[in-house]
Amino acid sequence: MEQFIMKGGNPLVGEVTISGAKNAALGILAASILTDEDVLIENLPDVRDINVFLEAVSEIGAMVDRIDRHTVRINAKGIHAIHVDDEYIRRIRASYYFIGALLGKYKSAQVPLPGGCNIGSRPIDQHLKGFRALGAKVQVENGAVLAHAIDLVGTHIYLDMVSVGATINIMMAATLAEGETIIENPAKEPHVVDVANFLNSMGANVKGAGTDVIRIRGVHKLHGTEYSIIPDQIEAGTFMCAAAITRGDVMVQNVIPKHLEAISAKLIEMGCEVTEFDEAVRVVGRPSHVHTDIKTLPYPGFPTDMQPQITVTLALAEGTSVVTESIFENRFKYVDELARMGGRIKVEGNTAIITGVKKLTGAQVEAPDLRAGAALVIAGLAAEGYTTVDEIGYIQRGYEHFEKKLQGLGAVIEKVSGISFRDYLISEFFQPLGMKDTDFWVPAEKSKRLAKVYDYSENGLYELRTNHLGLAYDRDIIPSFQSGGAGLCSTLDDYAKFAGMLMNKGSFNGRQVLKPESVWFLTHGGLKPNQKHQLEDGWGWMRGYTYGNLMRVCDDESMTTLFATRGEYGWDGWLGTFFSNEPAHGITLLFGTQQAGVGRTGGLARRIKNIVMSELA
Repeated sequence: MEQFIMKGGNPLVGEVTISGAKNAALGILAASILTDEDVLIENLPDVRDINVFLEAVSEIGAMVDRIDRHTVRINAKGIHAIHVDDEYIRRIRASYYFIGALLGKYKSAQVPLPGGCNIGSRPIDQHLKGFRALGAKVQVENGAVLAHAIDLVGTHIYLDMVSVGATINIMMAATLAEGETIIENPAKEPHVVDVANFLNSMGANVKGAGTDVIRIRGVHKLHGTEYSIIPDQIEAGTFMCAAAITRGDVMVQNVIPKHLEAISAKLIEMGCEVTEFDEAVRVVGRPSHVHTDIKTLPYPGFPTDMQPQITVTLALAEGTSVVTESIFENRFKYVDELARMGGRIKVEGNTAIITGVKKLTGAQVEAPDLRAGAALVIAGLAAEGYTTVDEIGYIQRGYEHFEKKLQGLGAVIEKVSGISFRDYLISEFFQPLGMKDTDFWVPAEKSKRLAKVYDYSENGLYELRTNHLGLAYDRDIIPSFQSGGAGLCSTLDDYAKFAGMLMNKGSFNGRQVLKPESVWFLTHGGLKPNQKHQLEDGWGWMRGYTYGNLMRVCDDESMTTLFATRGEYGWDGWLGTFFSNEPAHGITLLFGTQQAGVGRTGGLARRIKNIVMSELA
């Protein structure tokens, strides 16, 4: 079970770049299947909900080409099913967007009822009302929505309550309907406007998004497009609250300040300094903040998705604050967790009464949902001592590299997997690569294959049984501590598979074991000139080389003591192994000896490498 573990007390300082809006992206991905032409979507957030949704799009027959982490190309020409049935898609709220998209294009859809966070009743009756008004026959059977129509015809639809999902769903279905559809009392959220803009970029005729009335003139066909998703309003607001609660100074980049006005206004009321720029907002916390009252409302009111984050921020403000939740009735489930940290909050119905305290203290807490989980993290960053947040899968649904972005601001936070380093290597590397003889120990049935290691002393050659890097020489038991820098036993066959994976930019037998970006990070140098001089002074054979991230990397072949090309990388093992990848020639060299000591074995390995490389001259 993955966890976030953090040590609080450090003010967050620096710049953070906000990712694309998850809620906009989900609607846009669904809308992309309304055309048979290529759709290129940029600024896509790399979060679980998005990745699950893309898998579902692929499962129904669309071509999904993930160009990079934040860019995807979709072509829905090959869709062969109007039935979406995936165990993962059932877990996210946005599964209902398939109804509007499939119904609009194919006049038929069968989609599981949505899941997502349990923050209260979120019926889809307004969605179904809209589909029926357009002429579809809709029923709910066996946990799924079934919608069919001979034709969809534009009509006048009044939403009894403001619903983002219903607004987007009806817009998608109406885009390819006959005539004009009018939606009154629609949601005005930025991501609703973004989906409308995306539809228009494909040739739709949607007017009035972001106002009290949306008018959709149906068209016969939509075309391909290229589109960049707006920044995530809620992620930005979360970092704004993180700056405030830690008394920090954070420049939140890649935002639309107007989307954040409700959040900014409340932080200013609390005493924070908030400065708006063209595409950034700076938040400076103060040594003490004052209380304020907040009520969640549809946009442009204070967003319900920011209620937990502002509530935990108010937990450290002077005086008594009142937060009223008018959207979802179960949105205060995190209050008991915050109480573990010393927060004083009393919930009465849909209202939380917050009595500010001087400090919060670290505790083990559990994320009950996406936004509450993020709120508990920023509370932990402001608390004294250590805080552990469990069930972070909720958080990873909507925040891209949350802990890394916080680390970039000076937060002491780590994501831990809950499994041992050995188990992680086995599941993520050894098994996918077929490395059957690589481990931190050697079982009894393989012990006869374990080579002995020797070294020289004044008395001649002797078997080396000393501990090295804190690791025992014997490999007959699984060590309780597995080192990240030493201790693995392997074979040249297994080592060759690992080296081949690196040579192939992280891919092995058609499976992406490491991301190409990770391979690049491992195999590119980063030493400064003075550090390189120190390296060369200590190890003469390292002239012409720098170090990347645990890899020696050739950056000046004219200076090396062996035949090498720029970009050659590898590793010298203390117990007699030598590994070299030559990307320019597509050659891997592996060498093993039973003599310890890099300084002595390195020369021999390099002479052998020179022989091999000379054959290529």
